[in-house]
Amino acid sequence: MSGSSGAALIWQDVTLSARSRAVIASQQAQKTYYSGLKAWAERDYATARDLLEYANRQAPESQHVMFALVLARQMTGDLSEAEILLSALLSECDFKEGWMLLSGLRLELQDVAGALAAAEHLLSHFSCNADIADFVSKIYHLNGAAGWCGLEGNGQIRWGSRFPLKPVSVCYDNTVQPVCRRGKEWFCPEGWQHAEVVSVIFSGGDHFFGNDFRPGHIIKCEGFVEEEAEGLRGWAWFPYDSQREPVLKVIDVQSGKTLQHVHATVLDETGGAQRPGAMYRHFSLSQHELPAGFISVRDENGRDLAGSPLFPGQKARSAVAVARYLAGMRLTASEVFSSSDKGVAESFLPVPVLTNNIPAPEVSGRRAPLAIIIPVFRDLTCTRRCLEAVRKTTQGIKIQVLVINDASPERELTDFVKAFCEKYNFSCHQNERNLGFPGTVNKGLRALAGHDVILLNSDTCVAEGWLAELRRIAYRDQQTGTVTPFSNDASILSYPSHERENAEPDAMQTRVFMAAALVANKGVSYDIPTGHGFCLYIRHDCLKQTGLLREDVFAQGYGEENDFCMRARALGWKHKAAPGVFVAHTGAVSFGSARADLMARNADTLEDLHPGYHALVTDWIRRDPLSEARRRFDQVRFRARGVAARVCKKTVLLVTHHHGGGVERVIQERAASYRKRSFRVLILRPSKKGCLIEDSTAPEDFPSLAFTLPDEHAGLLDLLQHENVQKVELHHLLGHHPSIAHLANELCCSCDVFVHDYMWFCQRISLLDPSGNYCGEPDLSGCERCISTGGNNIEEDISVAVYVQRSASVLSMADTVYVPSRDTAQRMLKHFPEITCVVRPAEKRVKRAELPGRGKQATAGHYVPADGFLKTPRQAESRRLRLCIVGAVGREKGYDVLYQAALDAALRDLPLEFVLVGHTPDDTPLLNTGRVYITGRYKEGDAVTLLESIQADAAFLPSVWPETWCFTLELAWKAGLSVIAFDHGAPAERIRATGQGVVINPHLRGAELNEMLIKSINIGNK
Repeated sequence: MSGSSGAALIWQDVTLSARSRAVIASQQAQKTYYSGLKAWAERDYATARDLLEYANRQAPESQHVMFALVLARQMTGDLSEAEILLSALLSECDFKEGWMLLSGLRLELQDVAGALAAAEHLLSHFSCNADIADFVSKIYHLNGAAGWCGLEGNGQIRWGSRFPLKPVSVCYDNTVQPVCRRGKEWFCPEGWQHAEVVSVIFSGGDHFFGNDFRPGHIIKCEGFVEEEAEGLRGWAWFPYDSQREPVLKVIDVQSGKTLQHVHATVLDETGGAQRPGAMYRHFSLSQHELPAGFISVRDENGRDLAGSPLFPGQKARSAVAVARYLAGMRLTASEVFSSSDKGVAESFLPVPVLTNNIPAPEVSGRRAPLAIIIPVFRDLTCTRRCLEAVRKTTQGIKIQVLVINDASPERELTDFVKAFCEKYNFSCHQNERNLGFPGTVNKGLRALAGHDVILLNSDTCVAEGWLAELRRIAYRDQQTGTVTPFSNDASILSYPSHERENAEPDAMQTRVFMAAALVANKGVSYDIPTGHGFCLYIRHDCLKQTGLLREDVFAQGYGEENDFCMRARALGWKHKAAPGVFVAHTGAVSFGSARADLMARNADTLEDLHPGYHALVTDWIRRDPLSEARRRFDQVRFRARGVAARVCKKTVLLVTHHHGGGVERVIQERAASYRKRSFRVLILRPSKKGCLIEDSTAPEDFPSLAFTLPDEHAGLLDLLQHENVQKVELHHLLGHHPSIAHLANELCCSCDVFVHDYMWFCQRISLLDPSGNYCGEPDLSGCERCISTGGNNIEEDISVAVYVQRSASVLSMADTVYVPSRDTAQRMLKHFPEITCVVRPAEKRVKRAELPGRGKQATAGHYVPADGFLKTPRQAESRRLRLCIVGAVGREKGYDVLYQAALDAALRDLPLEFVLVGHTPDDTPLLNTGRVYITGRYKEGDAVTLLESIQADAAFLPSVWPETWCFTLELAWKAGLSVIAFDHGAPAERIRATGQGVVINPHLRGAELNEMLIKSINIGNK
């Protein structure tokens, strides 16, 4: 099959999908994305691809951008790169248009087996509508397959074959049943929707491609419903049958009667869908169409939409009841606070968050027996791990474990849970229909009335000691109502970090974490604003006084435990963190596309029910009372790792800033070099109030090893002495407290200084005056005038004289002061004549013989880097000269220089254009000149190939400060480019030494600069 015919099969359908509206987090990326779509609409596919490449670098998380880029890459002939990117996208989200395109791409790449595999995935997972049937029919016909078979969402069987065959039976659940015929069509028998896999058997016994259907996917419906002032609104769609309009049922919960059917018909035009191909369909119900009481809004398969069940008008009804009561109508409590058949309070009365005058709770004074409630629904692997861990940690303990299967659609999970519970004497309940987390937990709480209970998610993993420590904390204070442990995924109780996502530990690592938590924090507790439902210990007396979780307002979950904790708090109960316990948590349970809507709705509901809740939590997070517990935890683990590492190892400390760039590159290279020589490498960076220690092999493992300076300097010193630091390298002191410069003396070890810029004597760091030009390095009085006019870039107010004197003291104590170039040494010696500088290049010098040749080698074909920028091969008739700029270009790196040059080139229509392989603080002004193209951020390993693909005539370094080194210079040389740079700093020194470029007057700007650039390019090309 030819490549063009492969594209023709699907191109019309998928281009429409790619041009659908999308909301992208970055406004700049959104603008670039729509510019790319505009170019696409104008059939300027090369420009569209370049813009979409840029948008993809700006917003790599956007699936819409990725898919549009896939289409653009295919249209411009970059089939292999399109296939790689699309495969990555489909591993994140499953959508019909993507699989159709992947199959077509693989055919164009002559990968017939891969094309058939993609088409088979379509047939087995998606409803076989007319478009899929037509597509796979062509795919299998063109590739000589015997036939294919598909299944529609209504159970209809579709197939195609070279022989006159017909379906005779359907196999599922280890049974074979005859097919049903309705007129001229054939259908699966009743019950097929509930099977895990369905196969169709044809006359003659043939088994066609695609004939292992996944009903759970094909009939899956996602949706969301919420109350609004006028009634209800929501959306629904079939992810694997997107053309189908959902028909929803509104059901009276108490009677179970279907009240009406609602058609979701209005397609979403807001662009809120996160995945390509999504077709959300909206619906609404006016208030007068709704009954007074609980209702469920369910899909055709009987499952509640996210947000259902709910109680329309509940808030208003509660307000009326209270108003009548206060008006003297003397309604009984049962009339004011009616209850459903489930015993869930239906009132919607705000309980403001109290900060004082909180009453004392009704404490029972006794210890109740303990029970564990584990709701299960999906994910056999996680569930098995959870139950096994609970079994191992409860052996020999008198405790009841209740596992409740919330109508899991996974038969293997259901069978496993039942068998496991029977074998190990766990109680097991089975819900007839899915109740969601609050409803399922309430079922368990009613069954275990009088017990202390631990609510435990089935995607958790516990380790020895967890029960005893939770119970110890629960009864340490008689007013404790709930206790929650640390976890890798537990919001404010997350560890190691509560600010970013943590890696999930496996079972062995969980045991290590648990043991370390006990060593660090056994018996310690902290007041927290709310517990977390992934693992929540609730005392029996708190539960009795507070009541059950609210099913009426939180539906399937998110926020129900927070509401419980706020109600308990109003009654005087405290909520405690137990940092001596660590429980691993996968946190993968979700509601598909509806998750964000459900979380937002329930967050609003939580604030409505408890005014001040979010302010309470925000203030607690700001104060972060758990920081000391996290730091003790970090210290225990850090020291344990140090003990293991110190076998035949020494320790070195690298002091640096947190701004990345070339300094960070050197830090990582130094760390790697030391590790090869059996050193343990620690990195010290500045933090908000002091400093933070990292282990170079796992920089995110100990985020709480932070020390407030100068108050906790002794603690920092003690930790470093304990780790036996034998050498300190000072790379950068920006952001650090002055005491850090003297650590080597206090540790009685050697110290080397590495100079990366001029912060040692220039408080503006890069020798630029307030106008953004090289300052000329004046005397101390000139520096004072510069600082008083333009300010400084350090975080303290200190005179220049004292600042330079302090630097001189630090430099004089160093064993060696390393500088990357002779130019840097000369500038340092001008201000610190008493020191000795050793020139040590920051990287290996590229010799001319090692250069791969000019990047124009790419003109023979079309070189595309692994993940990145792709530029149309330059046409022979193009007369513009192309200059490449590399890296992050801020003001000191020549942003203004580049803008002025591009503007002049545009105004005078010079034969000159610029390609920035990197990014800037504000790309828009540069792009608006029409003479600058920006690729966006790049991966270090792709830099050289990316530069080669640009096919530039030369590289240009517009930096306006005399750099001490320049890593991008080396990248340009590796890409075979001659380099034009201003005549100052290390780049000029290196260009002169190698002859691989041209140095020009550093004062040139605008028109004069462009004339020199054009002249220099022509000279370099001769």
